[in-house]
Amino acid sequence: MIILIHGKDSYRKKDKVKSLVNGQEFVFDFEEQKDVYPLLVDSLKQRSLFENKKTIVAKGLLKNIKSTKEIISLVGNTTLIIVEDSILAKYKKIANEEYCFDLLNGAELVDWINIEVSKRGGQINSLAIKKIIDYFNNNLWRISSEINKLISYKNGEMILAEDVELLARADIENNIFQTIDAIASKNRKTSLKLIYSHIEKGDAIPYLFSMMFFQFRNLVSVKDAQKFGLRNIGINPYVFSKTSVQSKSFSFDELVNYYSTLSLNDYYIKTGKIDPSIALDLFIFKL
Repeated sequence: MIILIHGKDSYRKKDKVKSLVNGQEFVFDFEEQKDVYPLLVDSLKQRSLFENKKTIVAKGLLKNIKSTKEIISLVGNTTLIIVEDSILAKYKKIANEEYCFDLLNGAELVDWINIEVSKRGGQINSLAIKKIIDYFNNNLWRISSEINKLISYKNGEMILAEDVELLARADIENNIFQTIDAIASKNRKTSLKLIYSHIEKGDAIPYLFSMMFFQFRNLVSVKDAQKFGLRNIGINPYVFSKTSVQSKSFSFDELVNYYSTLSLNDYYIKTGKIDPSIALDLFIFKL
């Protein structure tokens, strides 16, 4: 039996494989080791005296072989699960079962979050779901991790938008502080590395850009307030203290220049004149 699992959503693909194998599988990963084909063939040829059936998982098999004839002839009683990112239409014909997991968006993503929260014994309202999607886009790995944190934190109570802000936002804000420290030292390489570490985890680019914009606005306000010895300017005392230290790395004119650039790009993003990722790249490359 051949089961074909494909699509860009690695989280749901792994979840499906897990539901099929129950931990009793042999895994051959062609992405990590290109020369595992002979080992896969040997495993398919082996027949145990004590089991009629075994499960083999082959990741990235189809784009690393020219023909599937040998594999098909050897499958027998074995369940062969082939996992791919994308496939040619012809390969669908070899599968007894096929599952496609594309990235979730819109109502499907909302439904998935609702179901996962319920399965794990939690409750969540629609505004909290929207906040999760704003922060993490459709990265189910990150969303799944955040759901676990939120359910543990709320202990059976309804998860609200402010809970998402409290638990999820701190991690991103810390990264933004580090990024702005790198900007202050004109370290473009580190700035890009820090920003794209969050993008790779699935954090939404518009949100990251808005956080940069927000923090430079704070820096301008704090720098200006320092000239008059002010501390009570409507900013959380902890944020004021941390921002005050960071502001010492900039001149007031530098901060105004950065803030003006971000403000203009923010307007362009909101009016659809520039893509957020391009705006972010242009800002950092101008350092």
